[in-house]
Amino acid sequence: MLKSMIRQDVERLDATGGTIVYTFANDRRGTHNERMQATYADGELTGTSAKGFTVTYRIRSDGNLDLYWRKGESWASGLLTRQ
Repeated sequence: MLKSMIRQDVERLDATGGTIVYTFANDRRGTHNERMQATYADGELTGTSAKGFTVTYRIRSDGNLDLYWRKGESWASGLLTRQ
């Protein structure tokens, strides 16, 4: 069974953008850690990785975050909640 770990932190945020810290690790691909500059527009914070993927966050009215990850034709989405 392939085990993966993803951690994403919004390190800085202001009216025009911010900084996203993205960490990924799994048994097959190893570890990737990157600090991405992000732009804020139309209620979304979007950062582009040096590896060619984008990560977008959108805050929901319930305080949770929608997450959208995309690289080329591949994509994933999810809901980030507070615990």
